[in-house]
Amino acid sequence: NSHDGAISRVQEGGTGVLTFGQLAEQFDHMNSGQDVTGLGRFSFSRYIGENGISTWVVCGYQPCKSKGPSTSYQQQRRYFIQKKQPDVKPRDKFYEDLIAQLKKWREE
Repeated sequence: NSHDGAISRVQEGGTGVLTFGQLAEQFDHMNSGQDVTGLGRFSFSRYIGENGISTWVVCGYQPCKSKGPSTSYQQQRRYFIQKKQPDVKPRDKFYEDLIAQLKKWREE
């Protein structure tokens, strides 16, 4: 989460994808990254193999509904409230955004 540092320097949640060894030769750094919100909900790496076939590796983190102020769920609630979207449910939005990203990749 690159938005919420007010509660604590420690933030729960987050994702990452590491690439090393021979697979690094197929790593497409220009088309790898994170979800567009910057909340650390999912990270992805693209690998280009033989005949230009792409494979995506995705690591996702969907928060559990929780009340503690430093939880990933509450971090995401604050983000959507600040974006004037107070009715957004972080668990539902995770699926919506991940499915939208998957559909985008299928169209490529």
